[in-house]
Amino acid sequence: MKNIIYDITKLAERFLEVEYLNSDESQRNRNLLYKFYEKHLENIFINIYSGYEKNRILSSYFHDYLYRDHLDIKLLRFYLEAINPKLHTKHVSVDITELMIFDFMAGFSNNYNNVYIGESELNEIPENDFVRIFTKTIFTNSGLEK
Repeated sequence: MKNIIYDITKLAERFLEVEYLNSDESQRNRNLLYKFYEKHLENIFINIYSGYEKNRILSSYFHDYLYRDHLDIKLLRFYLEAINPKLHTKHVSVDITELMIFDFMAGFSNNYNNVYIGESELNEIPENDFVRIFTKTIFTNSGLEK
């Protein structure tokens, strides 16, 4: 009887894990794309990737790792194209670079807000000015103003 209860408990835990993984459609598609890439199923990968790109454009849901998630998928596409040149699309490397920059800027600005709050409201002054100098250098560049 104890074995049956133990097995049912493990099955319930496994069910909850699978239910959680399947609750995020975007994550489920990314997982599928990773597996299709690993198994070298290019045709299926391209079909799912096309649907992912369409849904990505239509989705306006922003989260902390939005750009990183898209970057991971674009990198898979890039690697697939490196293995199979007939699948080459234009500007995928430029798209990857843009996503890297957007991911950095989104993460940095989010964290910089925390630094600013710490300095202004909690009076926590850092020992060095690296973050302030870096921020000034990056975001006061005259090239960004154009």
